[in-house]
Formats: sequence, structure tokens, C-alpha cells
Amino acid sequence: MNLKTTPLRFDPAIQQQVDRLLLEQNGYAPLDWLLAESRLFYEDYEAWRNGELPLLDAALFGDPERIQAQLSAAGDYAAALGLAPETQVFQPWRGEGPPLRFSADETLDRLLRTRYLRADHQAQMDLFMDNASSVLAAEVTGALLAGRPQAAAEALTKLTRADAGHPQLGAFERLLAARRELEAGPWEAEALLARLEDELAPLAQQHLDGGRDYLIPFWRRLTQALGARPFDSQRPRLHASYSAGQAAAWREVLDAVSAAPAWTRQPELLLRAGHAAMRLRREPEFLLHWFRLCWLDAPAAERLAGLAPGEWLRLWQAFLELDAEPPVSDFPAWLLIRKPALARGLSAVLPPGADPKPDPKPDPEPAPWPESFGLCLRLSRGGFSCDQELLATRRRLRDQAPWLFEQYMQARQGD
Repeated sequence: MNLKTTPLRFDPAIQQQVDRLLLEQNGYAPLDWLLAESRLFYEDYEAWRNGELPLLDAALFGDPERIQAQLSAAGDYAAALGLAPETQVFQPWRGEGPPLRFSADETLDRLLRTRYLRADHQAQMDLFMDNASSVLAAEVTGALLAGRPQAAAEALTKLTRADAGHPQLGAFERLLAARRELEAGPWEAEALLARLEDELAPLAQQHLDGGRDYLIPFWRRLTQALGARPFDSQRPRLHASYSAGQAAAWREVLDAVSAAPAWTRQPELLLRAGHAAMRLRREPEFLLHWFRLCWLDAPAAERLAGLAPGEWLRLWQAFLELDAEPPVSDFPAWLLIRKPALARGLSAVLPPGADPKPDPKPDPEPAPWPESFGLCLRLSRGGFSCDQELLATRRRLRDQAPWLFEQYMQARQGD
């Protein structure tokens, strides 16, 4: 990307977040960061763009001072990379009116509307904006992103008259035609998915600044078309949990996943549920989906680990670096040993069956996790009725999982 190198004096998490946005969108914009980091739900952003929310900061999740500090650090990091700042102006999508404001706090408002672009890209944009046809192309782009096909058509007509050889004309025409078709009639799910992936998403990403706001209505329509269609592991994207995720409708993702039979045995559905839980800031649910993947599909667990909050990600990395090289299926139990308080947070989301007794009778339906996890959960919760019950639980862990028992006893020695 031909960016400056910078010493590691920034929060690594901030660096990672900004670097990811740079790769995806060739720049860093605070609004994209808020959406990507679940500080803002898309439906609240959409309501703000439609003029239904006077200010956006009231819809943000988290401590305002911390968010402001993170945005400031992200901007400093982007500047240290040699990116050029640019002030963004957001017009309402519906009706007329003055530019939208993020916050009544001038500092936060300025932070939120300042995006950063590569210096060479900024220079190219300045040259383009000196050209009248480029101004009209920006009008087409804005109208398509705002879901205003009539305004896009009018701007496109002006652009065609001003510059019949403009390189974006063909793409704009196809994107506008698809938007009109979306409003005109029903779509068949398979055909819509194919068109989105093969045509519309690539075009929008290239010609509409990433295309998020243009594409989301299509993903919503696909979710409607899919309805209650059963999940097919051979065609996993033809399921409402996938299209709802593309539309940032995280509650709908969880609803679609939970409606699928035996979803806890499907790695792809667990990945989607984990992603949605993290976006909704439901950490215990995220951890449980992650644990299920550890027991079911180690590569999928590795994929979901990338969404784990900092502390859990660091512990995951520490587990993978252990000299004993334990199987990934031991990670949930090991994590309980390292963090016994986690047991309390999991209690609300764990189904029955994770709390074995010292001398259990055979269960007609075994718990959907290794017995060693249930034993570590029991030991982490504590509250044994007598010392004999505690000792019996420890003996079972020793017999079932000697390595985990050794880890447990070492942790107890450190208390």
C-alpha cells in the first residue's frame, strides 16, 4: 500500500482494526470502525441517515469517553501511516435538510466525520473532482447508496450527456437497473444470491465506495426470499442466517440459526451464531458457540477465535503455545481452570447437563461436550455440600483427563 512504517507505539487492537479497514476499503473511516466493532447497529445508522435520529452518538454502545479515546488513537495511527485526512459531509437520505451531525460535542463530531485516505488516492480524488463529470459521478454514487433510484437516474442522464465515454457509466447503469428491479417484483432466492455474488457485490465494491449501503437492501430481500428454507451444508449460503449476516441483521442471524434442526452440530451455523453474538455484545453466548466449535471442528474454532475479545484471544494464543500441545477440545475446560469466574457468566446460557454429580447414573442423552468440561465447570462453580463431594469430583477429573487435572492442581497451588 506504499504507506509509512511506524513504530509499535499504538494499541495493537487499534492497529489491527484500522489495518483491516485499510485492506477492505483503501482508507479508514470512523463510521466504518463503529459498525465493524459493534459500537453501532446498522439499523441505528440507517435511522440517522434517514433523519430519524438528530444525533448519532446517542445510539453508540459503550462508554463515550472510551469510544472517543479509541477514535482519537485510530486517527493518530492512520495519520502516522501517512494517510491524508478528509472531512466528510453526510446529507440525509430522505428529503432535504442541512448536513447530518454525529454529536453535539464538537471534538467527537470532528473525529467521527474525519476519514483518512492514502495520499496518492487523495491526490487522484482532487484531480477527479476538478472535472464536472466526476462531480456528476459522485452524485450518482450518493443517490445509489441512499436508495434513491430516481435521483440516480437523473444524475446518470446528466453524466451521460456530459461525458459519454466516462469509464463508470456501464457499471452505474447495471447497478441502477438492479436497484429498480429490486423494487419492481419478486426475486427467486438462488438467482438473487448468484447475481449478488457474481455481479452486484463486485460492482458496488469497486464503484460505490465499498457499496455497503447499496447492497444491504438486496441482502434483506434475499433473507425474505429464503424464509424458513432448511439449512443445507452442501449449499450453506442459501440460508437466511447467511444473508441476514451480510445485512448486519444480527438478531435475525441468531433466529435463523436457532430454527435449524441440530444446529449445534453444524460448524458453519455455529460460526454465524458466534459472529452474531459478538456483534450483539453477548459475550457468554459467543464463548459457548466458540466452545462448541472447539469440541466439534478445530479449524472453525480457529476462525471464530479472531472475533474473541482481547483477553480471551490472548488466552487462546497462550493455550496454543503450551508445550504439552493439548487438543483444541481441551481449551474450554482449560479456560475454566484459568478463569473460574467464567463459570458464573456461562450459567445463564448453558443448557442442562453440564453439572455432573460425583457418582452419576448413566444419562439417556449425554451432554453435548466432553465430561472433562462438565467436571471443570463444577469445580469452578464450587459450593460443594461436603469435602467428600469435592474430592470425588477431582478424582473423576484425574481419571478422565489427567492433563487437565494437573493444570487444575497447579492453578490451585497458585491461589
